[in-house]
Amino acid sequence: MDLQIDKLRNYLEMTNASAIFLRVGYEFDNPFFGYSDSPSTYIKAFQKIVQFMKDELPIDALMRTQFVWHSWAAPRRENLMLEDFYPGTDFVDWIGISVFQQVFPWSSNWGNGFVDWGGSSNDLEEVLQFAEQQNKVRYE
Repeated sequence: MDLQIDKLRNYLEMTNASAIFLRVGYEFDNPFFGYSDSPSTYIKAFQKIVQFMKDELPIDALMRTQFVWHSWAAPRRENLMLEDFYPGTDFVDWIGISVFQQVFPWSSNWGNGFVDWGGSSNDLEEVLQFAEQQNKVRYE
């Protein structure tokens, strides 16, 4: 995938965007996306992409680019923990969350023979607490 990573680098270098939030492998913990099959491979890929960008992007493009570790904030497969997917503070600028039904008053039906598209407010809170532990929460 090195050629694809280089195409991404070229795009990041050439775009006129004033800021880029790059979600590498977004919703890494969504069991339907395949990252749960090998969290360690996901981590290596995330780290490889970020390190390549840090090494190869001109400084002005790198300063505009923020690397986002993006959770689906819903139940994960096989008792996997967020920590199992985390590539490390040096590779993550922001922690993002997909917010769908978590903010509504009904709870998720996950595990009751029904596969839905989101979790609960507890799942959101778990990611926010993890972000705090990694010093990735900003209060302004």
